Amino acid sequence: MVCNNALFSRRNMGAMKATPKHAAMGRMYEAARRLGKLDENELASMARLLNQSAQCVNNWGRRGPSKQARLQFQRDLGVSATWIETGAGEMLIAQPQKRPLTAQEPERPNQFATGRERRLEQLLEAANELDDFGLVALVEKAKDLAKDYPKRKQQAS
Repeated sequence: MVCNNALFSRRNMGAMKATPKHAAMGRMYEAARRLGKLDENELASMARLLNQSAQCVNNWGRRGPSKQARLQFQRDLGVSATWIETGAGEMLIAQPQKRPLTAQEPERPNQFATGRERRLEQLLEAANELDDFGLVALVEKAKDLAKDYPKRKQQAS
């Protein structure tokens, strides 16, 4: 069997870069570029912004982003979902809103909460104040601690 690698030349591979063909996805890339949220690997950056796989974002480039993706983009970056879909109106609607990590805020502190529950509430309050990079670092540290937990528990007993 003969392989033809001419198809995978630098010129052809460059043309295969993630260039969205769907207008709405193109507007999402444009907005993210204007807001300085993309690095040189735009597909991977956009996937991280939307918390999706690169393959999913690549598919949206061909078919158009989902309604949920447009609304998340609006919530996180303040870019109008209507502008993303139609291109009409203003690109930015307002400052992006911070998403709370808790499903609902308690009306008052739980006086019967255990020490562990109070510490968890304090941790969630502190995490809500972190930017994206701090939150990622916190999650990575938690993963590391979770891996070592059985070992530490066994040593403690």
